[in-house]
Amino acid sequence: MNRYLLLASIAFIFLIGQSTLCRKDVIAPCTAYMQDTVLLAASVENPNPEYHLYDTIWIESDVSDNLTPLSGSGVFASNLDQLYLNVQPFSVNTTGSLPELQFANIEFNVVVETGALQNSAYSGYNFLYKRITTANSLRVGFVPGRTGLYVMSCTNNRYFAGGGATFNKPNDQCTTYWGICSFTESQQNKNYWDVLGVTSLALPPSYGDVVISENMRSYFLFNVVP
Repeated sequence: MNRYLLLASIAFIFLIGQSTLCRKDVIAPCTAYMQDTVLLAASVENPNPEYHLYDTIWIESDVSDNLTPLSGSGVFASNLDQLYLNVQPFSVNTTGSLPELQFANIEFNVVVETGALQNSAYSGYNFLYKRITTANSLRVGFVPGRTGLYVMSCTNNRYFAGGGATFNKPNDQCTTYWGICSFTESQQNKNYWDVLGVTSLALPPSYGDVVISENMRSYFLFNVVP
């Protein structure tokens, strides 16, 4: 009996030692989970508050693998082998008591100069950036076929199926960095908010919960005239 007790004690000590060694390679748990933002720049090549029918409205975006958090916590690198931009056009319906968004996919024809238009079951137009060494480039155009006031809303994605663009610093799984498509304020034509008399626009309740607010960075407003 003593021999069995001795063997059991040795096995127990061995297992305790192995567990201690294994824990040396385990990443310490996060004491808190944080969120931050990185701005993925986009621009309107020919910015204008007003376009004519059949003009081409060009959107460009160049995103490198070096990302700068909005908080100023320090530049870090993330390998962006795939990056997508979803562009959703909306028209602004002002016939009701409050202005509302309406999907405006058929009101535009699309031209792709850099990147590729993806076949997608999701709303809007989904584009894959062209990968060039350590950067991703996109240049696409939208040709309006109907007059009216419009909003172009843009969202970056890491994967084709959407879900947004998120990043982590190497060796830091406790902070999630959300990638936000960002236009400069001078290109967003925010003066239209004063004309509309509201600070946010939404789809009718039956179409979902899409809301575009004045303080967002990922859209621009424009009017199309004959």
